[in-house]
Amino acid sequence: MSIASDSFSRTFGDALQAFLDAKEITYAAAARKLGVERATLGTYWKDNEQGKRPKPRAELLFRACRDLGFEFEYNGYRITVE
Repeated sequence: MSIASDSFSRTFGDALQAFLDAKEITYAAAARKLGVERATLGTYWKDNEQGKRPKPRAELLFRACRDLGFEFEYNGYRITVE
């Protein structure tokens, strides 16, 4: 994984966790809406043994923005669905 994709993965995961916490959406409810397991969802904001995080699938990113109202900023770009 390149440094840029790792940076995006980390930014996405941190932003998603902060969003869910701020909106008081449980991780289980978010996972159901996004069509993933709760444990899978948690991998986006927890480093693995190599200190990396998985890149979010395009479908997951889209559904998070569309179904949860999630948006975040990465390198000066606002990532959202309009």
